[in-house]
Amino acid sequence: MFTSRRKEPFRYIFTKPVDCSFEITEINGSVLSSKIVYAKLIDLSRNGCRIESKLNLNCKANRIKIQIGFNFTDKDITVVGYLRWQQSSLSYHSYGVLFEKNSGLSATIIEELKVYTKASSNSPKVS
Repeated sequence: MFTSRRKEPFRYIFTKPVDCSFEITEINGSVLSSKIVYAKLIDLSRNGCRIESKLNLNCKANRIKIQIGFNFTDKDITVVGYLRWQQSSLSYHSYGVLFEKNSGLSATIIEELKVYTKASSNSPKVS
């Protein structure tokens, strides 16, 4: 069982995962450029996120840096971070990502989440 060591009080969990993409930019200190991998953004905070992908990156044995791109409003957001943990099932792999420090990024994420939640609460409910 995975025990969360997260100390951050705010984390937004999407009711419907958001499409995102990422590429590997560094493994164990070696810079590289990978193909773009499509994934799902499960939750998001100002300092990190959780994504799911069919790709097994074996992050327990490697220090992997990725660049993630997503858009849940009209604004494209790109973040860089390191994979901190991995949980695997038969069909997908979940990854915890810790973002690199960026002074303007956390404010942008919070503002975009406010826009997203306001738009989601105003949208008509389909039964």
